[in-house]
Amino acid sequence: MKLHNLGVNNNGDVLQLWFENDDGTKIEMRANLRSALQYLFNKLSLHDWNKIKNPDVKWGYPRYNIKETMDLLEGKHI
Repeated sequence: MKLHNLGVNNNGDVLQLWFENDDGTKIEMRANLRSALQYLFNKLSLHDWNKIKNPDVKWGYPRYNIKETMDLLEGKHI
């Protein structure tokens, strides 16, 4: 079984995971989004934020792009 896609429901509280079996059938599973966000919070709270480069300001506030966000999650931010 392989993860095919993921999303968030309309209420924003459920993580939707779509898997594809070896025979091509697709299965949808749901998980609580809060646990995924808690995992991200725990991972990001380990960083020394004084050493992290501030992102460019966009729409009035600093905003990390996709690459910068992935670098943060993978520990490549310094």
